Order: sequence, then C-alpha cells, then structure tokens
Amino acid sequence: MAGYTWADVWHLPHKVRNVARRGYLLKTYNDGKILKARIRTAEGIENDKLDIVHPVGYVAHVAASEKTEVITLDIGADSTRRVVLAVLGDRATHPQPDEGEAYYYAPGNNKIAVRIKTAGSGAAAASARDSGRPAGIHMDSADQPMSAKTQRPTRWKRPRAST
Repeated sequence: MAGYTWADVWHLPHKVRNVARRGYLLKTYNDGKILKARIRTAEGIENDKLDIVHPVGYVAHVAASEKTEVITLDIGADSTRRVVLAVLGDRATHPQPDEGEAYYYAPGNNKIAVRIKTAGSGAAAASARDSGRPAGIHMDSADQPMSAKTQRPTRWKRPRAST
C-alpha cells in the first residue's frame, strides 16, 4: 500500500485548525424550516444563511448584535458545509450560576428564568462564591405574565380492573 506524500497532505493542518471558529451573529432568518444566520467570524469572514443547529426540543431566536457570539463548525472540514453549532449570546446577559445550579432563561433577559439548584454539600456549601439562593426548582417571570396550560382528554375511560 502506497503512503502519502507531503503534496497529498500539506493542506490538512490549515483545514483542521479552522474547522471550528468563533464569530458574531449579524442576522437571524426565521422564514424556513430551520433558523438560519448571517455571521462574521473573528477573521472577518462573513457567511449568510447558515443553519443554526439546535438540540431536539429546544430552539431559541437570539437577537443579533455586535456582542452576540457564535461558534461555527465546518462539517467534514469542508467550509462549504459550515453550520452555526452554538449561539452563545451576549455574555453580559448570562446568569452566574452557583456550583450545582442550572438556568433556563430568556435570551437577553436572565430575570425570566427557570432555576434548578441542588442542596449544597461539601466544597460547594463552603464556597465563598455561593450566592445564597435557595436550593430547589424556582421560576421567575420578572414583570411578564406566567402561565401553564393543560388539556383534558376529549374522552376519558376508567381503566378496567384486571381479573
């Protein structure tokens, strides 16, 4: 089996080094099956109509700005197949969780949030950086309305007892 020559692989370090890039969100398109974005990477490269990849069950439309950060990924190290892998948003609006705490918050407003925190123990409880927020599951809607909705089944039958 023949080996590779330098001429075959000289471009690989450049391609691999630039597979993931950091940049900024310039515009979000919400008119198709998936959110798309116009971005500018730190190298000054602009791309338009890139797919924004979201995990199943979660989609967020974040306002574009000079401070809205994104991470892009070139699928298969091919820059023609670039996607927005993550929208980090504006760091100034991110909540500051304690150890053992997680937030699900509205983009751009961390006062509208669901916060989950485990009861402190060990190093986390002794940490000087703990905010003092209580453990548990907490919801805050700031000055916005909060609601929950459920729909009753149209036809409910009592389950039969097994014999």
